[in-house]
Amino acid sequence: MQQQLRAPGWHIGRTRGKPFTAFGMQVVPIGFAVHVSWPGGGFTWHRPVAVEVRHGDDVRRLAIHDVTLEAIVSIVMTGIAIVILSTSWKRWIHTKRRNIS
Repeated sequence: MQQQLRAPGWHIGRTRGKPFTAFGMQVVPIGFAVHVSWPGGGFTWHRPVAVEVRHGDDVRRLAIHDVTLEAIVSIVMTGIAIVILSTSWKRWIHTKRRNIS
């Protein structure tokens, strides 16, 4: 069987999962997806955003708070700050030693 090559490109959008029933209410998961493809492959990043709950005529949308993304951003920003501060500190020590001699 011959593998078919994909056209390069990307797509960003919201997704709606299959509705299911729980405790007499209809629940629909809603997500955010980014799909990137190129001729040799590609990847898809998908994360949940909200849950839509229907009970009769009442429709409620409950947001999902992403704590993991906040933690990753905090770790990266802390690492960048440490690199900048250590580089500045090393330069300051080096110039101070050069001025003394």
